[in-house]
Amino acid sequence: MIKAVIFDLDGTLADTTKANALAYVKAFQEHGIKFSPKNYYPHLGKKWNQWGPKLAGSHAKAIHKLKTKLYSQMLDKVKPILNGISQWQKYKGKKTLVLATNASPECAQKVLKKFNLSFDYQFYGKDYPSSKIMFKKTIASLKIKPSEALLIDDSPERLKVATFLGMRVQAIKRNNQ
Repeated sequence: MIKAVIFDLDGTLADTTKANALAYVKAFQEHGIKFSPKNYYPHLGKKWNQWGPKLAGSHAKAIHKLKTKLYSQMLDKVKPILNGISQWQKYKGKKTLVLATNASPECAQKVLKKFNLSFDYQFYGKDYPSSKIMFKKTIASLKIKPSEALLIDDSPERLKVATFLGMRVQAIKRNNQ
């Protein structure tokens, strides 16, 4: 029996690609580094620390901080992913709802507020070195077995990790596909 439903945010509940890309472009450019959305797209779903410092060099902290600030100005570009939102609605009030995302807490909270989404628990990738460890800690915090958790996500990599851990999974296609 499923006791908890774990959702990703970016690409699952909200299409944040354009907002993130534009905020990164502006942040890099403010620091004199040429950057376009095409530079961002290969890194979708990855944590900033997995790709950003390599491109930003000594400006990495400042660029990421500025990107987070600029993201607030891009919220009009964030669109709901209807497949994911309908799954959230399906389980709201019936199961423990958990957010487990690589989005920063600051950006995630803005998106959750925009779409009026709430969760019983929230876990952020910045606090864990990998999705595997984040999922393990999430399951342990909920005091449930992996088989009692359903992960709803768009990332094949995260779905594979969850399956390996014994969690149930459901793939959501990006962009309402």
